[in-house]
Amino acid sequence: MSFEGGEEFLQSPARSSFDFLLVDYKLDGMLGTELLKKLRQEGVATPAAMLSGWETSGLERMAHEAGFVSFIRKPMLNHTLFSVINSLFGNSAAENSRRSAARARPEEA
Repeated sequence: MSFEGGEEFLQSPARSSFDFLLVDYKLDGMLGTELLKKLRQEGVATPAAMLSGWETSGLERMAHEAGFVSFIRKPMLNHTLFSVINSLFGNSAAENSRRSAARARPEEA
């Protein structure tokens, strides 16, 4: 599931129902670090990884300080995301993610 921006996500009743969040650094209307801070203030403890193509100095450190479990640079390779999921949830979750990705893009499978 995806959202147009951080505010839309924060207004969603589903915001606390996810098992994992993949959050871009530059969201429409706010930064990913701000989004995670607001979620944590609400008591939402869902593990989150930050994704960014920006080469901002110290961005990875800022992401970890904000509470992100991982920082992934764009362009992202599928195995990088699967590795993060595997570290959080184990092999079965990573394998399910691989299968879902293959079904979503059968031409790349």
